[in-house]
Amino acid sequence: MKNRAQHNTRLLTQAVFAMVLLAVFAIFTLPTWAQTQPAQLTQSSALYNLSITPPTAYLKLKPGSKANHTISLTNSGSRALTLTPKIVDFEADGRTGLPVLKESHTFPYFAMAADQLRPVVVEPGQNAQMVLAFEVPATAPDKEYPLTVVFESSPDGAGTGVGAALAGATASNLIVLVSSKDELENRLVIEDFGAPLLVDSFRNVNFRPLVKNERFSAAVASGSAKLTSWTGETLAEFPIYPEVVLGFSSRELRAQLDPRPGEGELPIPTEFAYDPVFLLGPVKFSVTLTNPSGSETFSATTFALPFSLFVAICIGIVIGIGYWYKTKRDSRLTF
Repeated sequence: MKNRAQHNTRLLTQAVFAMVLLAVFAIFTLPTWAQTQPAQLTQSSALYNLSITPPTAYLKLKPGSKANHTISLTNSGSRALTLTPKIVDFEADGRTGLPVLKESHTFPYFAMAADQLRPVVVEPGQNAQMVLAFEVPATAPDKEYPLTVVFESSPDGAGTGVGAALAGATASNLIVLVSSKDELENRLVIEDFGAPLLVDSFRNVNFRPLVKNERFSAAVASGSAKLTSWTGETLAEFPIYPEVVLGFSSRELRAQLDPRPGEGELPIPTEFAYDPVFLLGPVKFSVTLTNPSGSETFSATTFALPFSLFVAICIGIVIGIGYWYKTKRDSRLTF
C-alpha cells in the first residue's frame, strides 16, 4: 500500500509539473496578435473586366459656379456591358476610412440629373464616359458632400443587377466641397490612442490612434509619432501614413513604412508597434499632426510591468511548494 501511494503521488506530481511547464511555455511564446489591416477599395477586373477612373476624386465648388466631372469606363472583357448609374451618399465607417453607402443622395446641385443617369453601353475593348454637371447657386452654404457613383452592370443588356460587387471597380467616390473660402481651416485631433494603460514588459507595444476631423471639410492627416521612455530616451519613431479624414468623421492612423529597393516608390502602411527586449515603467506615445498653419502634438502614457516575470515567479513558488510537500509526504511514508 505504501509503495502504491508513493507511485500515485509521483504520477500526480509529474502531471502537475508537466502542466506548469506547458503554462510557462505558453506565456513566453504566445505571439502578439496583430490586427489585420482593413481592405481598401481598389479597382478590379473580376466583374466583367470593368474598370472605372478615377476611383476617388475631390471637387471644390464655389457658390454661383458651374463645373463638370468626368468618369471614364473601360470594358476589357469580351462581352458588352450595360451600366446603369446611381448616385448615393456615403459616410466613413469611423475607423478604416471605408465608405458606408446610403440608399440615396442629398446633393442638391446636379444640373439635369435625370439625363446624366441614363444607362451607358460599353462594347468589349471600348471606353465610355459619364459626365456629371454641377450648378451651385450663389446662396449655397458651406458643406461637404461625400458621394458614390454606383454602376450596376448587366451583360448584353440582360438587366441583371450586380450592385453587390461594389468593393471592386463598379463604383467611383466623389467628395464635393461647396465653399466660398479659398483656404479652409483644418482641425484634426487624436480622439483615442488605442492602447491599454498597462502592457507586459516582454511583449510588443501597439498603438492604434484614432484621429478626428473637427471641421466640415476633408483634411489629410500627416505628421510623425514617437515612443519615449520615462528617462526621455526615444525608443521608436514613426512617420504617419497620409490618410484623408472626411469632415466631422474619424479614422485610425497608420505608420508609414518606406519601401525596400525594387519594391516600388510608394510608402507602405503598417501599424505603430515597438518590440522591446525589456521595457519597464511609464512610456509616452506622442503624435504630432501637421497642418498648413503649424503642428499640434498629442500624447498618452502607458505603463510597462513584467507581468510574465511575475507569473513565472508565482509558478516557481507553486512548484517549490509542491516539491516541498511531495518530499515531506514521501519522507513520512517511508517511516
